[in-house]
Amino acid sequence: MNLDFSSVNWGPVAGQLMKIGAPVLGTVIGGLPGALAGQLIGSLADAIGADPTPESVSSKLQEPGAQEAARTFEQDNRERLEELAEKTRQVQIEQANLSLRAEVTAGDRFQRWARPFNMYCVGAVTLSYGLCCVAAAVNTIVTKDPTALTHLVSVGGALTGVLIPAGAVAGVTAWQQTKEKLAGVVQRPPPAVLVPGKVIKK
Repeated sequence: MNLDFSSVNWGPVAGQLMKIGAPVLGTVIGGLPGALAGQLIGSLADAIGADPTPESVSSKLQEPGAQEAARTFEQDNRERLEELAEKTRQVQIEQANLSLRAEVTAGDRFQRWARPFNMYCVGAVTLSYGLCCVAAAVNTIVTKDPTALTHLVSVGGALTGVLIPAGAVAGVTAWQQTKEKLAGVVQRPPPAVLVPGKVIKK
């Protein structure tokens, strides 16, 4: 059976593998592109007795025997899988770095400022809601009237539902940028060349 593994979504299978105790295997299958993914998935499918398709592997992984076989497969190939997992992380960092650089250099101001604006908005709304809750709590203590606090708590549920997607984007953005800085993959412009004999103004 010939499959184009790059066009198949293995995310659900990766999640299953992580849940059953094969986190490295799940990380690799969830993010490894191309022929390497095909080889790995084919080997895993053989190990658990399934066809190399997401549906077949996912269905088979519901059986205890297949789960144990997947964990054994990870243990037997752990060193190689960890190398592939590191390669997967580097590919993801490079892709995110290219995306960020494209946004920074884009001529469209909206594209450049969309994610920073999202982060600032989430922070401002969260801080404002927190301050309102503190004020309502103080008011409840002083006046013995919990009406304001009750209304704020009820609004908080709806507000949380709205902020969760935006907060997730902001959190992933901040985490990704930090990881890129630590990995040293964000390219910065080289320092200006010093001209001999020219005094640098302080």
